[in-house]
Amino acid sequence: SSSQLKPPYQGRGSLTTRNMATVHRGGGASRTNQVSAAAASGGVEEDTLRPRFRLRDVSEWQCLAVFVAVNSVLFSWLIFTRDAGVTPPYLHLRQVMAGGVAAALAETAFYPIEVAKIRMQTSSQSKDERRGLWSTFNKMFKEEGARVLWGPGLLAGCLRALVYQGLRLGLFPPVRIALTKGMATLGGLVGVSIAQGGGGLSARILAGLVTGSVGAMLCNPLDLAKVLMTAERTRGQYSNSMHALACVAQQEGVRKGLWRASGVTVLRAALASAAQLTAYDYAKALLRGGAGSAAVHEATWVHLGASVAAAVAYTTASAPADLIKSRVMAQPCGPERLGPMGCAVQTVRSEGIGALWTGWAASTGRLLPVVLVVFPLMERLRLLLGVSAF
Repeated sequence: SSSQLKPPYQGRGSLTTRNMATVHRGGGASRTNQVSAAAASGGVEEDTLRPRFRLRDVSEWQCLAVFVAVNSVLFSWLIFTRDAGVTPPYLHLRQVMAGGVAAALAETAFYPIEVAKIRMQTSSQSKDERRGLWSTFNKMFKEEGARVLWGPGLLAGCLRALVYQGLRLGLFPPVRIALTKGMATLGGLVGVSIAQGGGGLSARILAGLVTGSVGAMLCNPLDLAKVLMTAERTRGQYSNSMHALACVAQQEGVRKGLWRASGVTVLRAALASAAQLTAYDYAKALLRGGAGSAAVHEATWVHLGASVAAAVAYTTASAPADLIKSRVMAQPCGPERLGPMGCAVQTVRSEGIGALWTGWAASTGRLLPVVLVVFPLMERLRLLLGVSAF
């Protein structure tokens, strides 16, 4: 009878069981129509039935659009206020943005080579079956099409370039100067004379180690997301880079999941940064040598020559740790997952010692044009933002 109490889900103002099932099925435009119809029949306000935002429904390109918009606004503000913000911390922010934006642009331009490098590193193959760079490109084109080259993982790659490269490229000069002064002070206390001119080789190496390791530790989750989005065994499991991070954090935890292989990542970054930034800074000082003109000091050919030395030093120092890092990150979750040392031992036993430099040609081929773009562009952006040369 009408006087009987009805369950809460059957009363007016609530969804019936059938309507609730209707709302939870389907997607896209049909889902919107179903929600509206269910709201009209049940008397519920339509606003309360709108589907919640889900990270997996957002594409990589939509995330990239937000990333570009936010950084465009920030970079424009730094340009328009460059005469007002020339002291710390605004000076350091400008230095970081100059290096980060230059690296992010280069990451986007040469991302296909990065995808091929990760595919080569994360595929366990014998020495006879190992693919080269162009064979890997050919395989990806045939099986996945050209879209894969500028799709999965690009957001994580650009974010990592902005933060990691921005920190190590932007903070290297002030850290080097601080270390030089500190070493000179310490030398005075112990009675040893340490020249401050140019920073010295030891100050350059220490500055590269510090800035590289700090940036790598902070950006390890982004490095992981890029590998997961591009590795052959995990591609297609995530809709965007942020979705990959959320899934890993939910399934494996923040520390054990997002900072997986952080030790080898930090080691790689510290070695690579120390080698690359020391080589660039030292080569730049040698190339401009006794030139008295400021224009010659910061000539393009000086930047390009120093960039070549930086690229070779970077790939040679980081190749083994880079390969181990990619393979550890690409392993599926489970008790059989190997740590960095176990992965290195297994790689050497099954593929030989030369396998530790697998992808060296791809890394060099990718890094050389990248470095030839990043360092000269960074020097120009530093001047645009009101910061002195590197």
